[in-house]
Amino acid sequence: FLQAMNLVVVVLLSLSVSLGSAILGFDTSEEVSVSQFRCLNNSGYKYYIGPINRPSGLTDPIGIQNIKNANSLASFYNVDAYISPCFGICPTPREQVAAAIKAVAEAKAWYGTLWIDVKDGDWPADQMQNRQDLLDMIDESNLNGGPAVGIYTNMNRWQWVMGDWNGTMKNPLWWANNNAQPNFKNFQPFGGWVKPAQHQYNVFVTDVCSVANINLDWSP
Repeated sequence: FLQAMNLVVVVLLSLSVSLGSAILGFDTSEEVSVSQFRCLNNSGYKYYIGPINRPSGLTDPIGIQNIKNANSLASFYNVDAYISPCFGICPTPREQVAAAIKAVAEAKAWYGTLWIDVKDGDWPADQMQNRQDLLDMIDESNLNGGPAVGIYTNMNRWQWVMGDWNGTMKNPLWWANNNAQPNFKNFQPFGGWVKPAQHQYNVFVTDVCSVANINLDWSP
């Protein structure tokens, strides 16, 4: 009986460690105050990903201030940034990355990973040019002393924008799949990725800690 009880305890402890290692986070372009970040942190969200540019290709002062607000809370596990590049009448992709990184530095904010949004409808139809633009953006971040660069996308978006290409498989993947499941189940490899680094699993969640809407993220 004691041996059976000990086995149950070991199993429960193992499950606790496994579940405890998973981390919930969020991303939003809405304005978030320090007190709202604290409320979200107390509600179980441990990391934040904020935009540092706008659809116009210009920098996003609200997103950058959000990152700075999140930086002020030591209890946040990590703070990242993302760029949704503009194409057409706007600065070049390289220029957008350089300007955004400069704006973050001038604000005395910091982030751990810069995620680049690869989404159909935002990028042009020229897949070969898209591949080069993405590589240029990654290179520009590296040249400006930026930290790691990751890709925010999913299989359908990637195949539409980039086609059958694995040129950034060494960069971490932020998997966009609104299936309401904070895990990597049902992930199918694409673009050379066999496993994501994190998962955006729910979007447009309203009125959390008085923030108009947030997207929910999970990492193991």
